[in-house]
Amino acid sequence: MNYELQSLEIDKLMDAIASSHEKYGLVIGKDAKGARNATYAKLDNILVEIHSRCSEFGLTLVQRKLISGESRECLETLLFHRGSKQWMKSLSLLHTNAGAQSPDQVWGGSDTYHRRYDAMGILGLCSSDDPTDHDGWKDHDKKDSSLESQSEGTMRIMNNDAISEKQCGLLRAKLNNNKVLAEKILARENVSKLSDISWKKFNAVLAFVDEQNAQQ
Repeated sequence: MNYELQSLEIDKLMDAIASSHEKYGLVIGKDAKGARNATYAKLDNILVEIHSRCSEFGLTLVQRKLISGESRECLETLLFHRGSKQWMKSLSLLHTNAGAQSPDQVWGGSDTYHRRYDAMGILGLCSSDDPTDHDGWKDHDKKDSSLESQSEGTMRIMNNDAISEKQCGLLRAKLNNNKVLAEKILARENVSKLSDISWKKFNAVLAFVDEQNAQQ
């Protein structure tokens, strides 16, 4: 996919961004417009604040969906300077998991996440009291053993391409504690854990297990 990231000249656009920074700073606080009772600035409040700042300095922020050359859905974020017609863009992949209990909900979460951070990123902004500062975790003692028991599930959530917990449970049931066959699958799929298997290959893996079981 041949993708241009900016116009030939961006000096006027950068001057407008710099002027916005000088007046408002780099942080969008939890007291942004419409967010005075919130613990942090949510997506709608961030976009309202960004569009307010942009309008004052002749900037327009637009976000839309595109399909990449690899048939992946992407979010394009465009920052346009109306006076000079100069522009900048960013492009980020949206993720989903067809094996999840609610694939659309996973996609919606990815869309919201990217709209929030791509909008701030193209303007060089950040938000205060960000809910992802600790990746959704509360502060814990490093020796807290409860973190170890949750690590595999957490990594599976972070990896949107991996099979769901239900799919992993079905696979383990079909394996029936056959460690030799499990090792074959890990080597075949080039992963270290069964939970890291791609959902796109899940049906093929199940077919392989059935085939191996039938031969025994």
